[in-house]
Amino acid sequence: MARENPTWGYRRIHGELVGLGHHIGASTVWQILKDAGVDPAPARTSVSWSQLLRSQAAIAYDFAHVDTALLRRFYVLFFIDVTTREVILGGITTNPTARWTTQAARNLFLGHSDRLADAKALVRDRGSQFTASFDEVFRTEGIKVLKTPVRTPVANAFAERWIASLRRELLDRTIIWNQRQLRRLVTDYVDQYNTHRPHRALQQRPPSRADGVDAGPPPSDNVIRFPHCDGLIGEVQERRMTPRQGFRHPHVEARSRQGRFSTVDETLQVKDIRLGEGVGTERFIMVRNLDTAQRDAAIRDKLVVLLTDRIDGSDELDRDARAELRGRIREKPGLWRYLRVTRGGLLRIDRTKIAAEARLDGKTLLRTSEMGVAAAEIARGYKSLLEAFRGWRDLKQLDLRPVYHRKDDRIVAHVQLSWLSLLLIRTAEIATGDTWRNLAAELDRIQLHTYDTGAGTVSQRTRLTGKQRDILDALSLPEPPHYYDFDPLND
Repeated sequence: MARENPTWGYRRIHGELVGLGHHIGASTVWQILKDAGVDPAPARTSVSWSQLLRSQAAIAYDFAHVDTALLRRFYVLFFIDVTTREVILGGITTNPTARWTTQAARNLFLGHSDRLADAKALVRDRGSQFTASFDEVFRTEGIKVLKTPVRTPVANAFAERWIASLRRELLDRTIIWNQRQLRRLVTDYVDQYNTHRPHRALQQRPPSRADGVDAGPPPSDNVIRFPHCDGLIGEVQERRMTPRQGFRHPHVEARSRQGRFSTVDETLQVKDIRLGEGVGTERFIMVRNLDTAQRDAAIRDKLVVLLTDRIDGSDELDRDARAELRGRIREKPGLWRYLRVTRGGLLRIDRTKIAAEARLDGKTLLRTSEMGVAAAEIARGYKSLLEAFRGWRDLKQLDLRPVYHRKDDRIVAHVQLSWLSLLLIRTAEIATGDTWRNLAAELDRIQLHTYDTGAGTVSQRTRLTGKQRDILDALSLPEPPHYYDFDPLND
């Protein structure tokens, strides 16, 4: 009663007991509270900073800096939910400017809006990268921004505590060389932190099971150590297969699961895969795009033909010449992955690798926590998202960088031009059956040369190749004139 009502003193508690029919002395109530270690009411009414943040479902926000072996410093941006202790990785950069930090805040709501639905406050320090535009992103979502006092890291203790855990458990035990390695390790650590690492504040449960739902203990012979972060962290978990079969990662098990694909439309097929039972069930969707499968096979066939031409006759070369040829092929990743070197140093086509890749043509494995949504709907949503991402990627290749206009009509014109450019790209790809990257590379080979002669000046384009003529015919475009700007000399 005293712990649930911190403002009640022993007199108030004595009165409640009398109302319930328990006739004891007030001094007896005081002695019971004292023996139980319950402080007087004035000492129990104060609210700590941690209690305030939990009551507001606050989000802590901070940077963790990492120095590499090559003396480069990276900044890891992260968010941590004070209530559930769940961590969200915001990004990694070498220059955390105000613009980059604001965009990271926007990306947070784009990708994790469901996790932030109950958040009421954001705790941050007074760094220069946190500008008014950054705070406005959270205010528009109904989240109040709480600034910590100057040089008071204890006010952001939840974020500082996570940084200490990151350093002690991961960064202090390895050498970081580049951003790619850092992103891979930190992403794996955050995943293990959210799904497995126990927390004392959550009764030794991870954030993903903070609701208190626990499965029964597994048999002693059905437990295995699963490594994370290149083996630096060992996660003890239950095998999902019998000991005789051995343990396999869920992604590997999902890819090898037998079953038939169901047809969604002319080019899309899906297969619903569920691993485990009860609260530990994991759901995967295997998506097969028939158009992508044909394109993958065609690209691989071209690479194999090119590699075959490269190594044809290499058996007659001496060892040094073959080693030099192998080094040149290694500079081409697309060719190198299909090359096999025998024990005698001979160069061969790796048919096993080709067959393994052929089984994955056009396939994409999706992992989802939605157990009630149809697999076809998830596949369509992913396909739409992929098309949107591809559209924005193509726009970046058009040299149409974001321009900050002052007038509204110029802003509208810029958006319309970008959309029309994307529409032209899609039209060209559909008409020719090829990607825009290949089309642009081929058409860029058409050049115009200007010649100064004794009779005058003339501009002449290069002769069209057969592939360039096929592209123009597919787009119903006439060939460009052969001569331009003929300017004869006057006698």
